[in-house]
Amino acid sequence: ITSGELMTKDEAQTIITQKTPALKSILRPETIWLGTVAELHTNKGLDIAIKAIKNIPDKNLVYVIIGEGEKRRLLEKLIQQLNLTEKVFLVGKIPDARKILSAFDIFLLPSRTEAFPYVLLEAGNASLPVIASRVGGIPEIITDQKSGLLVPKEDEKKLFDWMQDQPNSQYYIRSIAPWDAELEFAVENYQKFNQIINDLRQ
Repeated sequence: ITSGELMTKDEAQTIITQKTPALKSILRPETIWLGTVAELHTNKGLDIAIKAIKNIPDKNLVYVIIGEGEKRRLLEKLIQQLNLTEKVFLVGKIPDARKILSAFDIFLLPSRTEAFPYVLLEAGNASLPVIASRVGGIPEIITDQKSGLLVPKEDEKKLFDWMQDQPNSQYYIRSIAPWDAELEFAVENYQKFNQIINDLRQ
């Protein structure tokens, strides 16, 4: 996919909210969208991200998961148990989901195991800041604190520690495009990530 094939942010968010009316009802213009596109499988570590969301102070933030899989019912139960039904949304499968990555402000990939996740290249192509676990082939795509943030696997606390513990100046987030993994740092992404961190810290 090229950047020209990406939908606008508003178009992409509209597609998602059409599938999830409950999400639409709580959104505000300043809502921060965290997102993952993945199979609902144990290896993807989605339960870790959901538990991490619970540990974030009450912020105007939603976590949207696009995909289907065998763990859907367990994830639904976890969301209910943690009282996150207005924070975490399982949207289901959306055709050509890579075209609506522009709906998100931050892309998460909290996997327990991975090979070479092409979805991270697609997230980079959509100019999204990335937070991912340091497993498998992910470090071959993401350079920690340069092209994204890498966190230890299966550590829900560490997943969002950067919100409180790290100075903003460390996060030079750049686009990662499948045709050029050595692109210059994207100033736009750096500014975007800084603003998101500031919003979450307030």
